[in-house]
Amino acid sequence: MASFEVTVLGASGGPDVGATQCFLIRPFGWRGLESVCIDGGAGSTQIAKMLAGETRNGLTESFYERDYEPVNRFFDSNAPVRQGLSDSTLHALNNSPRITSYRVAQVYESIKGYYVTHPHLDHIAAMVIDSPLIFNSQIPMNKTIWGLPFTTDALKRFIFNDSVWPNLIHSGGQRLKTEALADQVTTTNSTFTNFEVTPFRVSHGLAAHHPREKISSTVYLFRDKITDHCIIICGDLEPDSDEPLLSKLWSYMASNIPLHKIKAIIIECSSPMTIKELYGHMSPARLAKELSHLQRTYGYKQRPDMNVIITHVKNYCSPKDPRLVILDEVRQESQKLGLQGIRFSIAIKGYTFYL
Repeated sequence: MASFEVTVLGASGGPDVGATQCFLIRPFGWRGLESVCIDGGAGSTQIAKMLAGETRNGLTESFYERDYEPVNRFFDSNAPVRQGLSDSTLHALNNSPRITSYRVAQVYESIKGYYVTHPHLDHIAAMVIDSPLIFNSQIPMNKTIWGLPFTTDALKRFIFNDSVWPNLIHSGGQRLKTEALADQVTTTNSTFTNFEVTPFRVSHGLAAHHPREKISSTVYLFRDKITDHCIIICGDLEPDSDEPLLSKLWSYMASNIPLHKIKAIIIECSSPMTIKELYGHMSPARLAKELSHLQRTYGYKQRPDMNVIITHVKNYCSPKDPRLVILDEVRQESQKLGLQGIRFSIAIKGYTFYL
């Protein structure tokens, strides 16, 4: 039985304007249109494309060996995934006018907020560009941007500052607001009160021009209090170096979450193993080692039964789609390390995972 609906609005690590990381999250079978997002790299444009049925049946954009690839190449054969918005979302739209723009407005209006992993543009661009829609709506609309302080402070200081973008946070009369979370402190989502959300600070490498300055990101752990099922959704991250940040996450999980309750880990793997400069990101070898670390933390007597969904793959000049390269490499590296019970898939925009 699924507990979460995760619709991929965007999953690219760039450059892919309008299609970078954004996941629409709802309880499984939710009867309303309400949702929350993890990150905001994609938004209303992708919602419109999904509602208009632009996604080609059985194919997804590639632009490498072929312009379109069979989408099943990107998913484990047992992955619980289907094309389009979730069935429950479409059911909630049944009585709406058959006008795509009207339906887009309804879905967007029902996004109650964004859990942002870090303030890099590929994780916030559509959230920012779409924000005037909050004030153009015919119905009162409020959205909250949640994040650890390094995220919410940066958004207020560098984005919503009347220079880069209008200061809609200050002038919006609480219709758009930020709310700082505390590292490793669990809160209950105000819309979905059965959802507990715990943020964990992780490393995203070093600053480009200030190599002693550390860049941080966030991993969000969602727990359904009714089923005790959990999903883990990651921003950009790299393995631990001088701080045991990921190790603390794995230890927290092993101490607080039965392994069989982990439904999925949605995690970045930006570049294949031929790319040596990773700039604070994961590679297939790094990802497999972290999953092995997680399994060791739980103990090898326990076997997982989970989906690992890879996101944030970067485009680069190559004859083969880098997402397919990474998927093959992650599976190979995991096999070398003896990992079992994991179904590897790629997050593909326009598809919903039932987890």
